[in-house]
Amino acid sequence: MYVHSLFSSSRGNACLIYNDKTSILIDVGVSYKKLVDAAPNKFKPNAVFITHEHSDHIAGAGILGRKMQCPIYMPKASYLVKESKFNDCIINHIEGGEAVDIGNFVITAFSTRHDAEASIGFTIYEKTTKKKLGIMADSGSFGPVMVNALKDCNAYFLEADYDTASLWAFEDYVQEHKERVDSPFGHMSNQQVLDFIENFIDLKNVVFVLLGHLSPRTNSPELLQTQLKQRFPQAMDKFIIAPTEKPLLLS
Repeated sequence: MYVHSLFSSSRGNACLIYNDKTSILIDVGVSYKKLVDAAPNKFKPNAVFITHEHSDHIAGAGILGRKMQCPIYMPKASYLVKESKFNDCIINHIEGGEAVDIGNFVITAFSTRHDAEASIGFTIYEKTTKKKLGIMADSGSFGPVMVNALKDCNAYFLEADYDTASLWAFEDYVQEHKERVDSPFGHMSNQQVLDFIENFIDLKNVVFVLLGHLSPRTNSPELLQTQLKQRFPQAMDKFIIAPTEKPLLLS
């Protein structure tokens, strides 16, 4: 299984997951042109999966669905508030706890905690290698459902949106926005995701932990790497910041 984070930030997200038999795309938060330009040659996903309806996750999904006629899986509540964007698309609903087989992958959804009409993460299980990837997109906190869904994965893609001190010191954000981001249904802080890694991930037995959705205003790769080094100095080779220039191999 290859994992290629093509775009990852509050300005747009898209992650391509594929092997020699199957290709799926998680979120389409950039324009169709940008996505096709960034994707590998012969890019044609077998299916698209949407975590929630915010624009940085669905901006190009409708156009992609129409042009490539690949099925789009998303929560029903997310679809209903953005229905007009998906005219002439093949839409399938998927909710937390449900799974679907797409070629060589089994994709299972789990509920996350975000201020959208609905929000989900995914685990992707590759049938041939029996490897599992966990993807946690926008969420303001970890709950038991999320922790249980993400256990025993061989690799992870986790949100690390903001540094708490940087968020509250950022003068261009009004108080209400800071409270929204830092709430249990906002976004995931560096501190929260590092705690999750420390408490629930055995770094000796994972291939990689990809960290993404970094805010360009209240986070940075350098800051996150410094914090990772302070907490996990012996495991820095496991951590990668999204997006990535090349695909990562999970085997």
